[in-house]
Amino acid sequence: MCLKESEQELINDKKTAALVLSVIMAALMLTACSKEEQVDYTEAENALQASLVGYWTDDIELFEKTVAEENAAVSVLEFTDNYNYLWHECDFAEWQIKTYEPTEYSFEELMIKIDNNGEDAFAKLELSSDGETLYWITDEHTYDYTRVSEDVMKKIGVPKQKTQKPVQNADETETEIQLNGSTSPSGYVLDPNYRFDESDTEMEFTKHAVLIAEADNTRIYGVYPDETEPLIIIEQGNVIDEFEQNWLTPRSMLPNAEWMDIDNDGDDELVVDYYIGSGTGFSISELVVYEKGGDGHFTAHRLDAESLIDEYVNYYIDSENDWLDFAAYGTDEIYSTSTAKAYPDGIDEISFGNMIGFEFDGNRVKLSASPSTSWMMYECMPKITADVTFDGEEFDLENIDFEENE
Repeated sequence: MCLKESEQELINDKKTAALVLSVIMAALMLTACSKEEQVDYTEAENALQASLVGYWTDDIELFEKTVAEENAAVSVLEFTDNYNYLWHECDFAEWQIKTYEPTEYSFEELMIKIDNNGEDAFAKLELSSDGETLYWITDEHTYDYTRVSEDVMKKIGVPKQKTQKPVQNADETETEIQLNGSTSPSGYVLDPNYRFDESDTEMEFTKHAVLIAEADNTRIYGVYPDETEPLIIIEQGNVIDEFEQNWLTPRSMLPNAEWMDIDNDGDDELVVDYYIGSGTGFSISELVVYEKGGDGHFTAHRLDAESLIDEYVNYYIDSENDWLDFAAYGTDEIYSTSTAKAYPDGIDEISFGNMIGFEFDGNRVKLSASPSTSWMMYECMPKITADVTFDGEEFDLENIDFEENE
């Protein structure tokens, strides 16, 4: 398997890129092919396949640092037990994980074989004696990968793949998705019958807009275009607006949208709660208020909940006495707790951004958040609740309270 010049440039650039991609991403982003018949593999090939199943990264030091510090991004290669490999892009800066469609492979004389745009491509795979290092050998290069445990992958929110997108037989004609409806400024067809369905492995929401929420006569569509920012598209009558917005996580929890007079000006605003971050130890929602102008178009106002909580909630770590106090500015609310049992090694700092959620109640929005340590531990931490207010331009918090976490 040989790489083109453009792909080689990608390999050279990736060592210094902020967003870390695998060195052979371009070579492996191939169309899945199907086996025309069941192949009987040798004992050695079966043993190789069994050894491949699991997760692999090409830069273990960067991977461990990224997971520990929750910054930057890493790519992880996964081999499945049904002879597919796929890529997970874990972007901590955007709190999202993108999983690409599986690529099917087979073995031929202990060489891995894939369909590279209609031509067979081969590479040799070897494992170290301890099975912890994988060598991907092409005509020109040898790439090495280090095994990553499934427990670590679950911690950052990558579940083991149980399904794959079905592939067509070679003699079948590809079926195009036919959509009918209005067209967004970027050219996406808005068909209300094309609703997001996480169980539909044929759904192509990287190419087509899918309906993800509705409120009265307003529809919200989402699309995750390849190599660009995810979009939401709001359609109300003849008015169509587009906004960059994360709207999907591995848990596939869709937005909650309601019209309410959140700023008490007599006119309703479109208020949307997007679930943008999920995984072990974190669950993050983002609140956006879309205010309608005189021309019928929307203006988006995003709440930076973490910063606003940090403005109102103060904490004091008493390391000498293993004690932790929280207080809310402008109120008499104080929450105190011992940290001796939960944090025997002490606490260095507190974060407010890893557990944030919202609830709608009439014209009110209730925020809830749980402070955590830098390792996303929540033991003995309170649940912070507050009412979110909006004056048409700025957000604020009222009625801040501390509750025992269940």
